[in-house]
Amino acid sequence: MKKLSLSLLFVISITTSPVLTLSCSKEVRHVFEEEVDMLNMGDIEINIREPRPNDLETDYINEIISIFENWSEDLVYKTHYEIITTNKEPEFMVGDQVYIKPVKDNNKIYGKIINKSTNLISLSELDEELNLIKPLPGEDKNTFDKLLIEFLETKIKGIKLETDYEVIYKMKNDLAFSKGDSITVTSFPKSRIIRGASVVQINIFDINTINYEKAIPRINEKPSDVETRLEKVIQTNVFDAKKDEDYIIEFPSNSNLLKEGDKVRIVAKKDSRILTGENVEFIVETYNIKDLKETIEQLDFNFKTNQELFLNQIESAILSEVPQSQRGLDYTLISNTDFQYFMPTDIVELQIIPGNHYLIGEKLTFEVPKLDLQVIEDDIANIEVQLGVTTIQEFQEEVNSTLDLLSSDIDIKDQVEIRTDNLETTFNGNSSVEIVPTNNSFFFSSESKSIVKKMEYIKLDEVKDFLAPAINIYAGATFSGMANLIKEILWTDSRFSVLKEDIDFELTTTSGNQFLHYTDSICLSVIQNSNLLKGDKIIFDVNELEIKGIEDELNQVDINSQNSHLENQVLINNCLQEMVPFMREYIDYKIFIYEKNKAVQNFQNYSVIFFGGKWIQNQTSIDLLIK
Repeated sequence: MKKLSLSLLFVISITTSPVLTLSCSKEVRHVFEEEVDMLNMGDIEINIREPRPNDLETDYINEIISIFENWSEDLVYKTHYEIITTNKEPEFMVGDQVYIKPVKDNNKIYGKIINKSTNLISLSELDEELNLIKPLPGEDKNTFDKLLIEFLETKIKGIKLETDYEVIYKMKNDLAFSKGDSITVTSFPKSRIIRGASVVQINIFDINTINYEKAIPRINEKPSDVETRLEKVIQTNVFDAKKDEDYIIEFPSNSNLLKEGDKVRIVAKKDSRILTGENVEFIVETYNIKDLKETIEQLDFNFKTNQELFLNQIESAILSEVPQSQRGLDYTLISNTDFQYFMPTDIVELQIIPGNHYLIGEKLTFEVPKLDLQVIEDDIANIEVQLGVTTIQEFQEEVNSTLDLLSSDIDIKDQVEIRTDNLETTFNGNSSVEIVPTNNSFFFSSESKSIVKKMEYIKLDEVKDFLAPAINIYAGATFSGMANLIKEILWTDSRFSVLKEDIDFELTTTSGNQFLHYTDSICLSVIQNSNLLKGDKIIFDVNELEIKGIEDELNQVDINSQNSHLENQVLINNCLQEMVPFMREYIDYKIFIYEKNKAVQNFQNYSVIFFGGKWIQNQTSIDLLIK
């Protein structure tokens, strides 16, 4: 069910009374306060590094400015923050300080001053990078020495060999590196740039640290196939390692195919430049498919999983463990569904074929799990319910549509149960709906948390916000006319059209008069037992009569010096009786005639004086000039 929202423009013309009726209380004022989110200096401090010795001040400041701009493009240097340095030279030296602080009274950034100090650079910071360039056993020392010096003096600006640091080699062979050699880069105490040391060990690989999981020898495999697979794994981990030079692979003698219990060994040669470690030994055994169960359970096997894709993934997993095995010859994969995509409780079975050469084990069964009911929770929450209009049946139809979208292959509308405590045909403010899986549902899990949708009463504040721009009551209006207008406007909104007078709300007035005085008010109150509306009351205050509109009309009256006083007075009274029929002469107003210049006969002015009290607060007069 879709909710229809109408946007209406009202042009209200009341011919039975000239009183304008268009707002809600004497003044409706909306005050908007702008909230400004300011950034905290502490959040950016971690991104700003310490200045290094010999860093150019200008480069470092530009680096900080870039960091601030990346943080927020609205931050402007010297407008929102400033950078103060204590160095006396263009380049930083140890001990120089940098202070970054927000500019006073800026509207973008606040917080503590950031202080960065220029300190000696610790060589240990280079440990990770030095390990990336360290030499292999057999590499030439002199060649590496040049590479190392170039790396260090490029990485740390201004350092010099024998001035700031030295390189100490501990080597078995003076010309080329060997296993167990070490290289130490250490700083001199007198250096004004660096401190500490960094030690590099020559690369040595233990063959036992390599993961052979995908290359384990299996029964009935050819030794040559196994050898190729193991060689590939070793070379992937140790690129320069060479078979027969750094390691050998040993197989049982005179064996064309590996048998149960055969042993395959990887042996690192003692004179290898690269490899070391104890022998790696594999005992050949038939692969048990139970060892594959955990791997398969980690695959995507759920509602709407593509059946062909899943079966192919199982086949790939088996091949990665037993490369010689073949589907249909050594094992079978059987699915109980004819659909392209799996449904909950669908089953896939992996079973070995008796007499095969590669696999053993009991049948493995995998079942598509039932869905948690929460998969439709958001869709249920988005179903629009109009209080007093939407029926239980219509809600059921929306739930059914959601279920149809979830499962287009099979009908699952009978897999959920809708429970409600609502005793009426339509929903009201205290209604709620609970959706649970049906007993023995094949689609939704019985352990699912139920979906509860609670209806909400129409809030009186919402009614007020809707009426406020459209209702303005002036003195002289009738209570019945204004009450009808309030109801008429209220019911133009589809949500509020269900509200009924004397059932959900009532309209009352403080006035005991036929026509409303400016001190009166109209009250829209919620009836206590309403099933649709919640709140207290809305007060519509009556405004003073607008004299300006009366003045404009009186100025159109043909009052002229050719008429007698009585004739002009009748014209004025007739106009007033049309515009403000609730006013009485001498009670609410009087007409005053005066002559400005007695020497000029018939040059007279008229004034209409409106008394304060009922219709306006203070006495007001209108001067009319004789034409």
